[in-house]
Amino acid sequence: MKWSTSMVFPILKSNEFDEALLSSSCKRKPDIGDDFIITCENKVPPFMGKILDELYGSLFSSIPHLEVHESLRNADSYIAVKDNQVIAALLFKHDQHEIAVINEVFRIGKDEIAKFAGYIFSTYGSVKKIVFNEISSDVENLGYAVQRFPGTVYIIIALPPTEQAYTAMLGKATRKNIKHHLSRLRRAFPSFVHEVQEAGNILEEDLLSVIEFNRMRMAEKHKIVHLSQEDIARIIRLAKRCGFISLIRIDGRVCAGAICYQTGKTVTSHVNAHDPQYNQFRLGTLSCYLAVCESIRREAKEFNLEWGGEEYKYALLGADHPFERVLIYRSYMQMLSDTKNILQIRTSNRLRAAKMWLVNQSKKDSYFAKYLNSCIGMIKKKKYSHWLERRK
Repeated sequence: MKWSTSMVFPILKSNEFDEALLSSSCKRKPDIGDDFIITCENKVPPFMGKILDELYGSLFSSIPHLEVHESLRNADSYIAVKDNQVIAALLFKHDQHEIAVINEVFRIGKDEIAKFAGYIFSTYGSVKKIVFNEISSDVENLGYAVQRFPGTVYIIIALPPTEQAYTAMLGKATRKNIKHHLSRLRRAFPSFVHEVQEAGNILEEDLLSVIEFNRMRMAEKHKIVHLSQEDIARIIRLAKRCGFISLIRIDGRVCAGAICYQTGKTVTSHVNAHDPQYNQFRLGTLSCYLAVCESIRREAKEFNLEWGGEEYKYALLGADHPFERVLIYRSYMQMLSDTKNILQIRTSNRLRAAKMWLVNQSKKDSYFAKYLNSCIGMIKKKKYSHWLERRK
């Protein structure tokens, strides 16, 4: 994600923008001074995709992602412009009492949220609540009743301009291990080659191989991969629209790969996996490292490793970026009337926090950690066995 909250967008001054605005049945509403707001009811204008990519650089706010997941039906659009800069671009759906913002995993300033909330509550008289999922913002003293809940923690690498600079930034042990395992791999398999397939030229069978490696890797850990055929079809469609796959081949066969999507200056790694028979060569870490280097060549500024606390992600300089679910109410009275929903969310979050605490404790070097690992391992094996039995 880009951490700036505004951008200069030249199309705002062009005739093309005015024509697109007219053809999209959107409304331009004057704001303070020369500032204005653009709104489109049940419509996503053609220029929205580029604005979202450049402003937020988030896969989960991108038009391809939202279209593939069929999230844009009946969506409204909102664009706030200040001093000829786009400062907010939001897609949302509304029912009688609630507005749900559907673009996610982005940073937005407090002033932009306040402006949007003001627009919503003044336009939709029956709306009691606005819901943001997975955002990073400061919403203290917003002027409205607010509830905040911990969301997903994404692991993101801030990328330097060159591969050499990135490699130099890695820890000494990580650099040594990458060099060592690459050398071992090339000596053991002279046919080793790294290749990249672009969105328009992605071979479906290679992409499916990476997905299957991921299932095999999870099976080794007695973890269940909940990927339906529909989920796999979405991955394929999205990769062919805005993705690339970074592959390692040995004897012409795919042995590891990373399925990535590029949105603006951010690359998101959705699946990174390898054939378990190459575990001794740390092929998963090498695959991710090569995908990061490819992203730098594409002038990306960030590499999003999504969630999960695997050690290799931090070894490759991933850093935690927590996001939140934010509920904004028209009044404190409306917030009090939503107590049941708030309690359900808080209970769910506490259970998740307790689970994460146990997982973190299990990684420590202590007798308690060994005991926890033993218990967690038994639970995973039992759940995995039951899952396999149900599939028969």
